[in-house]
Amino acid sequence: DPARRDAHGALPMHKAAERCGPRMVELLAAAGADPEAIDTASRSTALHSATRAGNAAAVAALLGCQAEVDWLDRWNRTPLHWAGFHGHAEICRLLVDARATLEGTVGER
Repeated sequence: DPARRDAHGALPMHKAAERCGPRMVELLAAAGADPEAIDTASRSTALHSATRAGNAAAVAALLGCQAEVDWLDRWNRTPLHWAGFHGHAEICRLLVDARATLEGTVGER
């Protein structure tokens, strides 16, 4: 079930974004998983998860699923904040190419 949360509030899409390749992200999206669903603990999206993990292939797949690039998490950080913080230059490029900003337009404040 792509909508079933783990004990920490994360969804399968979040775990796939952290640990799997783009195919798993695409399969979950095809099965109805929402690429913009938030985890209940950090208020982050799968794009935040992929970015923090340095999973550029998953970031690209999520962008292909039209994931929101300017979502603010619990700490008022966008995926672009996390990419820069962790030194993921390739992911920064992907996000900037997708018109990501540091201001954030969706989520916490």
